[in-house]
Amino acid sequence: MDGWAHDFAKSVGELEVVPIVAEPCFAMVNQSRSDVAEYIRNFDSSLSEIFPNFTIPADWEAYTTAIVNHSIPDINTLTYDAPRHGLPNAALLQMMTMPPSTWINSSYTVFLPNSFNSTEPLNLPIFHRAPAATSTLATYTGFLFPSLGDNGELALAPGYSPASHNGEMVSMSFPPLERTRVAEVMAISSSAAGPLTSPAWVSAIFRNKGATNEELPAVLECFPFGLQGLAPALSLEVTSAASTALVWSPPYRGIDGGYSDNSAVINSISSMIADCEGGDASLACATKTLDVIAVDNDAAGPGSHTGAACLFVKDGCPPPGEFFRYEGPGFDGNPDPSLGGLLTPSIAIFSDAYPREEDWAEYVAPVLEGPSDQLYNGSRVTAGQFHTVDNQAWAVVAGYTVNLILFEINSPQVGNRVPRQCAH
Repeated sequence: MDGWAHDFAKSVGELEVVPIVAEPCFAMVNQSRSDVAEYIRNFDSSLSEIFPNFTIPADWEAYTTAIVNHSIPDINTLTYDAPRHGLPNAALLQMMTMPPSTWINSSYTVFLPNSFNSTEPLNLPIFHRAPAATSTLATYTGFLFPSLGDNGELALAPGYSPASHNGEMVSMSFPPLERTRVAEVMAISSSAAGPLTSPAWVSAIFRNKGATNEELPAVLECFPFGLQGLAPALSLEVTSAASTALVWSPPYRGIDGGYSDNSAVINSISSMIADCEGGDASLACATKTLDVIAVDNDAAGPGSHTGAACLFVKDGCPPPGEFFRYEGPGFDGNPDPSLGGLLTPSIAIFSDAYPREEDWAEYVAPVLEGPSDQLYNGSRVTAGQFHTVDNQAWAVVAGYTVNLILFEINSPQVGNRVPRQCAH
């Protein structure tokens, strides 16, 4: 293991990252002429402070593929129907988010999913699951888009720009396991900078930077700055189209699942429920009791509604069926709720209250004194029995009991920051 870790670290350190070069582009922001590209440069530099020596790569999938190529030489062509030599009897689950719009190439070509009847842009959760070898089900494999059901079709409205709307509709569906590459799903589920490829997200950011509705078209004309590769291709297959000429690559782009749910809990529970509801004979579903061990961290940022706390009934967390505005890191790397702007379905799936302070056991003590770059909030764990409620946006149904062990792992603080104070 030591030799593998050494070789892996060495291969990652030797990667040649092709950086994004944001050429100057001036537009009116807050009634003054600003270089829009400067915001991109600031975002890049802020990430470099958080992750030393890290440069945002122009092609996120190429970057993540190169990282694991040392361990999985065929990662770029490997598909989910290939024999699995490790953990064959476990389902592999990955969480992603579909942004409400995305640039698909270097020109102003944008595609919009038309999946929810909403007057505001929505981030939509997507799961991908490769079933266990022991599974007796033929369904619930591949992509699961909770709002549409298993392998549901997506209706996309393609090709608009500030100057034109063609209004053509294209129906697409997710590909089966044998045509879904592992590298693609891996890249999408980790694309933390992916929101920069979404006009809806960028519009929300610049609107909060002071750009007026009249100024936004000029700001958006500056994009995508080569940022489109930060959100990897989400391969969709055309099932019907108004015109056979409507062929583009990629058809859409996906982003890190943390923008919908940063706990990585819901897709596991939703998938287990789907298997039980589908009658998987290999599972013990008679008592509708599920055993789950989850590890949560502080990556979602203070006040975020995407962390594990909002899985429960808790003050400030939206109930099932409601939406919240994503709150997370802004262009300077610090949490800034005003920059989110986009709606995301509530992640509440339990009828029970968030565990009380006395329900947690500390297993790594905090370090609240010492050098400013070594502050640490400690880590802790809780356990309990919790009960599901209906949450259609996540394909979770009421009536299941979850025996949950939840770890809360906090990362050491970087720089002169005040230790986070937890309120429960």
